[in-house]
Amino acid sequence: ADSVRFAGREQDIAEVVSRALADRTFVLYGRSGLGKTSLLLAGVFPEFRERGYFPLHVRLLDDPLSDLHKSLKAAVTCDGPVPTDLEGLVARLPGDAGVLLAFDQFEEFFIRNRAEPETRRHFIRKVVELLEHSRRHLRVMFSLREDFLAEMDDFSADYPEILGNLYRLRPLTAFGTRQAIIAPLVADKIKFSEQ
Repeated sequence: ADSVRFAGREQDIAEVVSRALADRTFVLYGRSGLGKTSLLLAGVFPEFRERGYFPLHVRLLDDPLSDLHKSLKAAVTCDGPVPTDLEGLVARLPGDAGVLLAFDQFEEFFIRNRAEPETRRHFIRKVVELLEHSRRHLRVMFSLREDFLAEMDDFSADYPEILGNLYRLRPLTAFGTRQAIIAPLVADKIKFSEQ
């Protein structure tokens, strides 16, 4: 709903969308507080929807596989029995062109499961299996703080190319900051001084 007011990140949106469409996996990283979640929800997701994709925002807060399962199940809109497996759930999601699973604030996965290496490994295997066996045109995006980027190496044993498609979100430029301030004012028809 805020996409018309979201501005200043047009180049980042174009780059993220292009890279996320180019490969099955994509990693967006940057310092805390730069607006990665806003970039996804108000910038990247509308672009994916325009291309016929169904973007799904996923947060892993308690049990990673259970959280993913709940997110997928909640997004299934078709009639009939709802599948119980991840692949079956993804197959029933809307989106004529495909599905984008966006794991946002993915550093939480590493923080919350630091003392549970088997939980981490099991989740990673399941995500890789989903990537390799999904009947849908599936793209998986991970968004996380840059100080946790090295943790993504946990995927390497099962998916060596995990760190092959990266984009670092940097602070807004002066022009971007100006656009981020002005765009909401223009969208809401609020007068403002250029001085």
